[in-house]
Amino acid sequence: MQAAFTEDVKLLTSVTEEMGNPFIEEGQDLLVLYTRGIVDANVAETVRKAEILGEEENSKFVDERLMQRSKPITETLHKTS
Repeated sequence: MQAAFTEDVKLLTSVTEEMGNPFIEEGQDLLVLYTRGIVDANVAETVRKAEILGEEENSKFVDERLMQRSKPITETLHKTS
């Protein structure tokens, strides 16, 4: 496990040395560091909205299970695709 992690870190370091720091890019494109390509626009939009969707799901969970008590806290959470 450690050897695989070390190899992944080396590859990531190599890519960032070649391409530059991907976190200071100001474009709207989402880069795939592994393939050095650009992600489809729909995928990029989904990634940008992930935090908002998570916050909405959390608010819904708290409201339904803790505030309104309309669902038991033990009820299974469904996977968001």
